[in-house]
Amino acid sequence: GGQLVAVDPAGTIKWTQDALGKVQSSPALGPDGTIYVGTSAGVFALDSGGESRWTYDVDVAFSSPAVASDGTVYVGGKDEMLHAINSDGSRRWTFATDGLIRTSPAIGREGTIYVGSEDGRLYAVQPDGLELWSRVLDPSGVSSSPSIGSDGTVYVTAGDLFAIDRNGSVRWRHPGISYGDQPSPVVAGDGTVYFGSSRGVTAVGSDGNVKWHHVMDEGHLASPAIGIDGTIVSASCSFQGGSSSGVCTLRGFVETGLWNGGYESAAWPTARRGRSNAGRVGG
Repeated sequence: GGQLVAVDPAGTIKWTQDALGKVQSSPALGPDGTIYVGTSAGVFALDSGGESRWTYDVDVAFSSPAVASDGTVYVGGKDEMLHAINSDGSRRWTFATDGLIRTSPAIGREGTIYVGSEDGRLYAVQPDGLELWSRVLDPSGVSSSPSIGSDGTVYVTAGDLFAIDRNGSVRWRHPGISYGDQPSPVVAGDGTVYFGSSRGVTAVGSDGNVKWHHVMDEGHLASPAIGIDGTIVSASCSFQGGSSSGVCTLRGFVETGLWNGGYESAAWPTARRGRSNAGRVGG
């Protein structure tokens, strides 16, 4: 089984919760402080002391929960569905795709939920569970979680880096990102999009033109993050023997002196948007 651990700022363990399935995603915080985590045994809602409030029955692969401002929880499952869960743990609705959902949903300012599926599509779903639009991006599947710019543009990597407007039209695409699982882009306050791939870290302007590229050793690159002062931090991980398990060598990358507005003004400064990890604009 899996384990969720709460650690205070001093590094002391406050509590652990062991009654979970296999955990392969990140927890998120709701507006009232409830902790949500998706596992192979379901979505768990825990209070601030680690005690279980409820469990929702769905097998979650890698999809981290997104939490709307009204407390609705959205998560993708191995059953190829996007699940909307009420704050009391009851099912609100499900939305069917034609592939496993490994990505984490992102919630726009107007409440639209964006999620990628291994059927190769990015979906925009209304808060009532009806499809707004879908767009084929990569027939081999979408494994990157979307990020959202301040103007509502959705950024997602699926073979290429795509910029998609809120109506589902592709504004531009930057070719040749990577292979396999792809990290989520982050978006600075000045509109610059930073993303990682097996080739390194790239900064692209809101118009799709490359600002700079930093080459890193080939490996599994994590999503970048924008620091308080605008510093860009990322890391790559290379497994011995080329496998996806075993000993991992971490290599860090830091780009300083950038005039991008820093964390506080960033539209999407980390992979799951903000400190609550809730995956929503303003969260």
